[in-house]
Amino acid sequence: MIRWLEDERLSSSVKANMARFKATSFAKDLDEGEARWRFMSWPRSEARPLRFLLESDDQLRATFTIDDAQEYGHVEPSASLAGARREG
Repeated sequence: MIRWLEDERLSSSVKANMARFKATSFAKDLDEGEARWRFMSWPRSEARPLRFLLESDDQLRATFTIDDAQEYGHVEPSASLAGARREG
């Protein structure tokens, strides 16, 4: 489940970017999954590439990029979790 940003507080550019992200299969998979996701960063202008960064309650990080030619995303352990694994 994605905790979406409050629509009334967003600029028109951010609303358009969020709508584009929300329409992707990547976002739908995150939103329909068991993990709870929150936005850590999002594009505030229409300049490419558009990059969205989300983090889950169980320390996963999802990055999704919309470029002129393609859209792609991946999920990986967050940096803090990866560092703890290396130390331990």
